[in-house]
Amino acid sequence: MSTWTKKVMFVGLPRYFEQLLAACFRKEGWEICRLRGAMGENPPQGIQTYDCDVDSDEAKQVFAVQNLDLLIYRMERDYSHAMQRLDALLRQAQQTKVRRVFLLSGTEVFAPGTTPVETDAPSPQTEEGQLLVRLETLANAYREQGLPISILRMPDLYAPGQTSDDGFVGRLFGASLMGRALPQYDDPAQGLLRSSGCARCGLCRLSGGDAQF
Repeated sequence: MSTWTKKVMFVGLPRYFEQLLAACFRKEGWEICRLRGAMGENPPQGIQTYDCDVDSDEAKQVFAVQNLDLLIYRMERDYSHAMQRLDALLRQAQQTKVRRVFLLSGTEVFAPGTTPVETDAPSPQTEEGQLLVRLETLANAYREQGLPISILRMPDLYAPGQTSDDGFVGRLFGASLMGRALPQYDDPAQGLLRSSGCARCGLCRLSGGDAQF
């Protein structure tokens, strides 16, 4: 009987989503690791954390020894280095033959107020949406070279454990609790997805099934 344990790495995920995914993967017997989210952070318990940046020499060593089955990365929204870091990450995944890559993009790639389907072409109206389209284009170039990439365009997530900086729900209720002005949004239609549903969708995709929402 095979004793091979599957391995997953998280990079750039919000802490509350990281913890929820970790619980799902532990239940399935996966080994979990992550690259640090920020300098000087307090690493979560129960997840092996590597204290290095995505584009560092230390990260190259981590990828070389981990033999990953799955890499989950939230595309960065920082214009100064988002492209560079995604390129470095996908290059490492390609060189070390990561078996599957999930890239978390966002619905900002489409025009606000629309209800697009998967086959619709992106039509970003914001700078963040335009950046995400550029990142997706880079990812698709790696996919054409054979890297097994799935791009997940997710709306805003909500879940237990969110902070006042986490998404629409966190900022809205955080402002109310702390006496700050409520956030203003140009697009009144805020798409929301419970993160547990997103986690189930990812695990179902790994098993080859179809997730229904």
